[in-house]
Amino acid sequence: MVAVRFKVSESWVRCAKQQRRETGQVAPQTAAPRAPQWKAWADWLKAKVDARPDAYLRELQAELKAERNEEVCLATICSACRALGLTRKKTLIASEQERPDVAAEREKWRREQSNIPPQKAVFIDETWAKTCMTRTYGRSPIGTRLIEKVPSGRWETTTFLGALRADGFIAPLTVDGAINGELFLGWGQAALGPCAATGRYCRDG
Repeated sequence: MVAVRFKVSESWVRCAKQQRRETGQVAPQTAAPRAPQWKAWADWLKAKVDARPDAYLRELQAELKAERNEEVCLATICSACRALGLTRKKTLIASEQERPDVAAEREKWRREQSNIPPQKAVFIDETWAKTCMTRTYGRSPIGTRLIEKVPSGRWETTTFLGALRADGFIAPLTVDGAINGELFLGWGQAALGPCAATGRYCRDG
């Protein structure tokens, strides 16, 4: 009757009664929490990431096997990195910034920024869009296909280039494909130059 009411097996009820007779309580036994598997090699992982921050999980997995004879899945290494506060991040900057002449020009530019009149500042930037910007993967039950519809046509890149001044947006340009040196120079001479002949240029990147 008790098993039916609480939707448990009769053997569970017998075990609960036996526990009550022996200990005077029916509370479930609690097990001591186990330390995560990666705790044993946490210091090793931190040292590896410090030495090579852009190492792939598979590379760490192979080195863990070779150096410590530990066989773990990628999910375990990922969980360990997350628990240790080693999040995924990376910002790429031009290595040319380390050249003395480039460093000097950058320092000169920083000093002169406050002297540029806002009405003469011209900010140049570009962006792009792809006709194939759609999610290429999804999930569906085993044995079924997941079919989505996308526009038919050329799946290429469209680049948009322009400049911004205090009084508005100037010299917009849209091209098929990526911007190269020849296109940028032609745009600067034919479109940007006449609109901002007396400007001070600031380029992104």
